[in-house]
Amino acid sequence: MINVSLGDELALAVGATQVDDELAVLTAIGPRAGEGGLKPDLMDPDVGVVAA
Repeated sequence: MINVSLGDELALAVGATQVDDELAVLTAIGPRAGEGGLKPDLMDPDVGVVAA
């Protein structure tokens, strides 16, 4: 088991957007510990997107 907080500088937090570009509820959000940088580190259009 990996025991790392998503607020840690070394942890990679990911997120998803909905069709209307709003954050999806499954998106990891919050500041990084220490410097207070923004999370998530990566975003992807995901929820409700239909593709072939």
